[in-house]
Amino acid sequence: MSRNPADTRALLAVALGLLGAACASTRQPVPVAAKALALLDVGYAEGRFERFAVAPGEEAPSSRVGRILLAQLARKGRFSVSDARDLDLRPSDLSRSLATSATLRAEAPADAWLSARLLACGAWPKQATEARGATASSGTITVYWYSGECTVRVDVVDAEGRRLATLEETGQWDSPRRDSPQGRLVQGQALESAIEDAARLLAERLVPGSPRM
Repeated sequence: MSRNPADTRALLAVALGLLGAACASTRQPVPVAAKALALLDVGYAEGRFERFAVAPGEEAPSSRVGRILLAQLARKGRFSVSDARDLDLRPSDLSRSLATSATLRAEAPADAWLSARLLACGAWPKQATEARGATASSGTITVYWYSGECTVRVDVVDAEGRRLATLEETGQWDSPRRDSPQGRLVQGQALESAIEDAARLLAERLVPGSPRM
């Protein structure tokens, strides 16, 4: 039995709507009882991260994530934000020593601190064959691009290192497709844009308020 094209389009629209609703439901706001946040550290998840090679002098993904996350949080304007990475502390350090916790409060005062972990972050070369022209005889061509993707998990902790909330987001960005392979500059742009996407999603979800019970 053949299906009416209009019915098919309607079913497709409903399916896409349900998919969009499902995706949106996974991005609920994460309330944090704080007015001021400080970025404690940015590192790589143990055993889950394949380090992305960078050229000499190029900014590392972890450094980019810290810089861009702070910028996105400041742009949202929901919290006062500061950078505490120079203290070289981890949440585990805070839980082991009251003196370390006191140092954190004195040197980087905030209501809560952020600890970020990169689960995957890089930009990789891709290629595909595409048809060119309006007819089958027009031929095909190989196109090249970089696919950037960065998954970041952020723990919100107190001055004793206790976890108050956790959120995770994946940012993605593909460079424009070209007829020839692209160089490191385009690769770096794809990585930067994927990190910006992840940081934007994280910043959108962090909101002031009482944590859900």
